[in-house]
Amino acid sequence: MTVLAVDIQKGITDERLHEFDSFIRNVAAIMDCARQNGVEVIHFQHDDGPGSGFSAGDADFEIATQAKALPGEKVFTKTMNSCFGNRDFARYLEEKGENSLMIIGLQTNFCIDATVKSAFERGYRVIVPQGANSTFDNDYMDKKTTYSYYNEMMWPGRFADCITTEQALSLLNAAQAKIHANVTSLRLRPFILSRDFDEIRNWITDERTHALWSANRIKYPLDKSSFADAMAELAEQCGDSPFVATDENDKPAGFFCYSLNHESGEGMLKFIMVNPTLRGQGLGKKMLRLALKYAFEISGAKAVHLNVFSQNVNAKRCYEGAGFAERNTSPGAFRYKDESWDRCNMIVHKAY
Repeated sequence: MTVLAVDIQKGITDERLHEFDSFIRNVAAIMDCARQNGVEVIHFQHDDGPGSGFSAGDADFEIATQAKALPGEKVFTKTMNSCFGNRDFARYLEEKGENSLMIIGLQTNFCIDATVKSAFERGYRVIVPQGANSTFDNDYMDKKTTYSYYNEMMWPGRFADCITTEQALSLLNAAQAKIHANVTSLRLRPFILSRDFDEIRNWITDERTHALWSANRIKYPLDKSSFADAMAELAEQCGDSPFVATDENDKPAGFFCYSLNHESGEGMLKFIMVNPTLRGQGLGKKMLRLALKYAFEISGAKAVHLNVFSQNVNAKRCYEGAGFAERNTSPGAFRYKDESWDRCNMIVHKAY
């Protein structure tokens, strides 16, 4: 993981920002935690060009005191909104072999948005801590509405994992403790409520992500009693069995449910999720391949299918990587607040 501190510069880091004081606290906490845990912090300064008052040599161009770079930390200059406009930076990340970026800084609707989407398009796991980006009022929306539009509607479930600052700090602490580092192998076993629930309950970080995962068939937020009820109902109605994919220490890294329709010979996977601290290691594909091995070789399925909302781009890409192909799509199959989501059915057939 690498933290990108974007454009926290003197000319725009002031009380005009949305929730300025908490923004500064959150940014400082994240950078401090990253440094303590050996996670690289990379800084960016936006340059509007000579004579703009916001260019190299101008006071406003300098990194704000509250977020200054420490000796040895990389500082890149950019002239366009996305940090990836700096080719030296893009090349550095590739050479580093990085796969996860935590993005903080300014401004929400300009350089943060552009960098989030550019990183997503390049295949990085993108993490955006709540309250660690901010912006000003503009001609079309006030600063609170602008912040909420991106952090609560635009990015979650599409381009980034939008998590709380506390969850971000936990991810950074895990990077040093190597609690979940470099899982080299996975095995499947039945899900055990008393043993596994407390591990998976925090994998879903917000209400929208929960809806993308479960279509709200399971109560949000997750609690042990309602989760047990949901699993029992699935078992009775559909014959579903819950599984976890575990690491070398039998610690859950992923979860899914599986059932077989004996008449059609099709198996079905539901409620697929992977521990968010492990993303970027290809574990989702590994777990799915184990699930398919079980489905074809143990349960006798001729094909396996699953449903995914088309808006859940990362999940759909993972399923395609595991061999699933789109069979059909039902437009507007699910409503989430004021959004209408398409449901895509994907299938993979047993190779004979």
